[in-house]
Amino acid sequence: MIENKVLLLKTNCELEIVSIDINNVLKELQKLVGGLIEVYPKEDGKYLYIVDEEGICKSKEYNMLAKLIFDINIVGDLIVCDKKLLK
Repeated sequence: MIENKVLLLKTNCELEIVSIDINNVLKELQKLVGGLIEVYPKEDGKYLYIVDEEGICKSKEYNMLAKLIFDINIVGDLIVCDKKLLK
């Protein structure tokens, strides 16, 4: 995955590759998930899995793509990015 690009898995089963402004990473990630970001606790060494921290409280939809592709049970959209993006 290219450092300034992220993979966005939406609850409507769409996949998107999104360019991120590396000078505004936090703001850009929050905009993509629709709220405060939280790193999902899945270790694979290279990637981070980012979700809306308050997705359950906001009654966001279940993300079937996240389950099928990464075996992650979440609600709301999922961002997958290189760990270097948040350093």
